[in-house]
Amino acid sequence: MRKILICILAGLFAACSSDKADKHSEAYLSERVTAIYDDVFGVYNENNTANGLAVISQRNFEKDYCSKDFNDVLKQVEDYDKAHAEEDDLGYYESDYWIQGQDWSDLAMKIESISELKENSAKVRVIISNFGEETLVELPMVFERGNWYIDNFVTFGEYGYDEKLGMNEYISY
Repeated sequence: MRKILICILAGLFAACSSDKADKHSEAYLSERVTAIYDDVFGVYNENNTANGLAVISQRNFEKDYCSKDFNDVLKQVEDYDKAHAEEDDLGYYESDYWIQGQDWSDLAMKIESISELKENSAKVRVIISNFGEETLVELPMVFERGNWYIDNFVTFGEYGYDEKLGMNEYISY
């Protein structure tokens, strides 16, 4: 009986260990980012109509897929906009970091690379396609709450932008 109990405990320990190892692999991280964008872009692509924004705004992709820190900064931006917004003022957001634009059509994402994979952080570079235009976006990822979450959206090129840095600068005025 004791041998059986030891075998069961060893099996449980191995399962827990392999689950943790799997979640910290490039393969798992790639699946996670793909699943995030499949969900987000699925909702956007299904709701590309005049009423689509109402459907999209009912989802909270940031809560579901972004880090606690990103959500904390986002909340500060929303509070700042409520306190300082004037009539017809858009506030901080002029475009959507998920889709890399204001409007969308035929959204797609492909992973370009995964780097700096550590126990609690990684960087994933994705190429976002919107209206056939491609934008390289780096997603610093953090491991928290038992999974990987997007901690920022950083674009490159002529119109490169660091979303979290921009939000922090905006609320510091």
